[in-house]
Amino acid sequence: MAERCTVPRLWSRNHGPYGTASMEIVLYTRRGCHLCEAAEDLLEALLPGVTRIDVADDARLEPIWGARVPVLVVAGRVVAEGRFDEAAVARVVDAVRGRD
Repeated sequence: MAERCTVPRLWSRNHGPYGTASMEIVLYTRRGCHLCEAAEDLLEALLPGVTRIDVADDARLEPIWGARVPVLVVAGRVVAEGRFDEAAVARVVDAVRGRD
C-alpha cells in the first residue's frame, strides 16, 4: 500500500493515482548511500531528470526521510524505498509516462 507523503505538495492530485503531467517526482537520497546510488542509476536510465533531494542538506527532511533513503515519491505517494525493485519502478515510470 502506498504511503502518503508528509511534506508540502506542489502538484495536483485530482487526476488519478499519479496526478497529472505537471506532477512532481522526487528521489530523496543521501551522499555516500550505496542504495541511493543504485536508485539514482536506475532512475537515470528509466526517467532522466528526476528531482533529487539530499535529506542531509535540509534539517526538516532528515527526520522524515533520513532512515528510509532512498525514497521515490510520485504525486505525493511513496512508491519505492530502500532497495528498489527494478520491475516495480519501471511500472511506475510507465504509468507516469502514460500521463505525459
